[in-house]
Amino acid sequence: MNVDFTFYAITDRRRMPEGEFLPRIKAVLDAGVRAVQIREKDLRPHDLADLCESVRDLARPFRARVLVNDRAGIVVSSDLDGVHLTESSMPPSVARPLIGTGKLIGVSRHDLAGAQQAERDGADFLVAGPIAPTSSKPAGHGMLSWDEFGRICRGVRIPVFALGGVTVENADRCLQAGAAGIAAISLWMEARDVHATFAALTKILGHL
Repeated sequence: MNVDFTFYAITDRRRMPEGEFLPRIKAVLDAGVRAVQIREKDLRPHDLADLCESVRDLARPFRARVLVNDRAGIVVSSDLDGVHLTESSMPPSVARPLIGTGKLIGVSRHDLAGAQQAERDGADFLVAGPIAPTSSKPAGHGMLSWDEFGRICRGVRIPVFALGGVTVENADRCLQAGAAGIAAISLWMEARDVHATFAALTKILGHL
């Protein structure tokens, strides 16, 4: 499966009232977003599967991809488009036989050696950061310099998405550093005007 998106929306449902979460996902899909990662680590497997299926059903009419953190079994049972793996997850080489060859594997890495290993293990794309201060990480959490981020982008052949502190204002700098696209939580979940935000991003990224 090709990585044909340039914006990767990552969820944190606790940032908004329960009744607003799925409507916000529907709104960003309508605005052009084509990839959503369900990152709800506190949910029990059954509840997580139910949420994933709800998002999948929203995404299908838009031909958007839905991935879930870590849960390879849910990828298969709920017919999702892939799995996203962190540094503490199973390696892509273990996940691939579980989910099959027609699914995406995204991997979070924060240094060049880890990125190159993830590529060798079969990752389809990488997420690296943070590249700026972000409310998603605790104060004092280490950031990648632009030089470090650029070395990761140049050091692998698979797409790299910038994550952490990404805004409309610095999206172009992410591309200049070598990113194939950007990934974000706050940018889409806290946007006052979803359509205006993604219209501006489309001008920078070319497409979503």
